[in-house]
Amino acid sequence: MSITTLGSAAGGFLGGFASDYFGRRFTIVVSDVIFILGALLLGTASSSAQLIVGRTVVGFAIGVASIVVPVYIAEVSPKSIRAMLVVLFSLQIGVGLVLAFIGGFALSLTSSAFAWRLILSVPAVAAVLQLMAMTVLPESPRWLAHSGRIAEAEAVMRTLTASPGAAAAGSATLGGSSSLGVTAADAAAEEEISAELREVYREGKFLRTPEGQSEAWNLRPRPVATQLALGVGLSCLHSLAGARTIMYYSLEIISMAGFITELALMQAIFTMGSFGTIGLVIGFFLIDRVGRRVLAIVSGIGTSLCLFALAASFSLSKAHSPLSSYLPGVADQCSADPTSGAPITTCQSCLAAGCGYCSLPPGVPGQYHTFPGHCFAGVAPGNFTGLDACSALGSPNMRMYVSGCPSGFGWLSMAALCLFQTFFQLGLGLIPAVINAEYYPARVRGLCNGIAVSSNWLSNFFISGTFLTLVDVFGTPGTFALYGSLVAVGTVGIALALPETSGLSFTEIQAMFELYGQPQSPPPWRLHEWAPRQVRGTGPGLGPLVVPEGGDGDKTQSVGGAGAGGSLGLGPLKATVRGGGHHADVGVTPCARCGSVNCDGRCSKL
Repeated sequence: MSITTLGSAAGGFLGGFASDYFGRRFTIVVSDVIFILGALLLGTASSSAQLIVGRTVVGFAIGVASIVVPVYIAEVSPKSIRAMLVVLFSLQIGVGLVLAFIGGFALSLTSSAFAWRLILSVPAVAAVLQLMAMTVLPESPRWLAHSGRIAEAEAVMRTLTASPGAAAAGSATLGGSSSLGVTAADAAAEEEISAELREVYREGKFLRTPEGQSEAWNLRPRPVATQLALGVGLSCLHSLAGARTIMYYSLEIISMAGFITELALMQAIFTMGSFGTIGLVIGFFLIDRVGRRVLAIVSGIGTSLCLFALAASFSLSKAHSPLSSYLPGVADQCSADPTSGAPITTCQSCLAAGCGYCSLPPGVPGQYHTFPGHCFAGVAPGNFTGLDACSALGSPNMRMYVSGCPSGFGWLSMAALCLFQTFFQLGLGLIPAVINAEYYPARVRGLCNGIAVSSNWLSNFFISGTFLTLVDVFGTPGTFALYGSLVAVGTVGIALALPETSGLSFTEIQAMFELYGQPQSPPPWRLHEWAPRQVRGTGPGLGPLVVPEGGDGDKTQSVGGAGAGGSLGLGPLKATVRGGGHHADVGVTPCARCGSVNCDGRCSKL
């Protein structure tokens, strides 16, 4: 699992560069091909080395897809449903995990020697279907616009948003005649398309890379650095909550809660996955209604409380650990801890000594608290002496516990795990993908997403790699309490620093981050109220706004149209533009069609 995670981190980082350079659509196609090759390597593996290579290749493809697919979806979607469509991507992943669990469990019940090969290779079918779909889907119009391919961007945008008759409306409007039988609805649709095209063009002009500079140069401006800090922070919080760790170690964690039979384990894992899917569905319907901020805060609070409840359930189980008794004359028993020499008197001390606890499970006649269990050695993998000794005690209901003790608090652990999945997927599991898909300027959207996704996979690698060590050091209750504390701190950070982007266009989001952190600007949680006015030129006078354009120096330009300053009477807003070697109020008049001060007349093609 670790090699897959590292492959995903590498894929996310390199995929960001590739999507900015080669385009979103091409990068998705390449990731599909790589995933198919990786799945085939896994399905035909004849050695552990081939399995490792296959897992690395698949992980790399997953990393690439996890950065470029949300970006592509966000860039081709209307702002009113942009977040819902990005969440739909996450929802499909959640449903896919549940289906994969069901399919894997069904195949595990067969006696076929090829079942595991089928489990590893079947995912290639989904990649093939996506590859076929991408052959007919267009390139992102926003990527085309910032690449200077304005005519292609217009054609794609019309394909994505046009309604019947809208093209005729455009022709009639340009020709100054209404004799073509164009309806008011068609004219409105054409106006909507024109507004979207202006939006695409504005975003395409937001950032350029100066000649001789690398793409990393574009990360220098304060607004971009702020966006990247928030995106990386949310991505790391996604991992620090321990959701993937719980998924990776679900069998061990559920065993710690006292579920040991194969059927009980499978039922518990399926229930957890189902509750996670419920959270995704709720988030899908709420994210554009209540906003990203509110959903993230509610999710953070709920996730943190569930982790603390999980820690409490394990603490209660430890405090009420069932007793262990010694059976005279029975071999393979553990009577004392081999390190400390302390006598074994409870299930917890038995497991801590590396032995197994043989007992009746909760709910079975002869309850464990009135019928003490027994501690046996010989429970290492492949060693069945302890299990045989437990079975020889005569009761068919006796069970061997090696990861966790039988407990009357298992229901609390299971409830906390299920609610954790729901609250996490409701917001913290969704918001990072949405935020990273819509925050950054088009020029560096792929690069910044790649950095954020890589930080997510690397932090996940760290969290999952240290989980068992933390359990040994702090115990299971302390480990989950630590995760809960990290989420609580992160939630406070979200409440203080995360601005709302629901309902804002990409240009309005960039304008909002021009205000972020300015001395007279509103607090982050109110910035979304000012962003539309900032774009229209009616926002507050907050001093120069930095709009990077390339070069070594700076120059200042008026932005926001003829009404800059608006009813506030504050005069035109200013934008400090890198590239002049000096500072001067040059009084540039924004283009009447696209609103950009850097139009160059190219928007006349729109």
